[in-house]
Amino acid sequence: MYLNVMGVVSIFVIMVTLNIDQRIEGRMAKQALNAEVLEKVIEQTQTYLLDELDVSLGKFEVQFLVEHIIKQIGPDIYNQAIDDSMKELTRSMDSVVENLDFLKDI
Repeated sequence: MYLNVMGVVSIFVIMVTLNIDQRIEGRMAKQALNAEVLEKVIEQTQTYLLDELDVSLGKFEVQFLVEHIIKQIGPDIYNQAIDDSMKELTRSMDSVVENLDFLKDI
């Protein structure tokens, strides 16, 4: 049951990780969901756990669970989003360079 619950909650965290605020302090990165997003994830997770898995947890327990999962997978998701953005930006810039090259006088 533990792995199943962790997997389910991970899905919720992935959905909201795009809202992670990345603050760099030296070499350490700290992720923090804003209060509204965290509250929404907690409520959705509580509802899901109760409706789908018949597991009743309080807000406090679910918040700890969500924060733990964010600490575990948040940096990886953030880094993947940066990598994906870099690939798309590179692709777009390559296209711009090709178009500019085409405009050169021969």
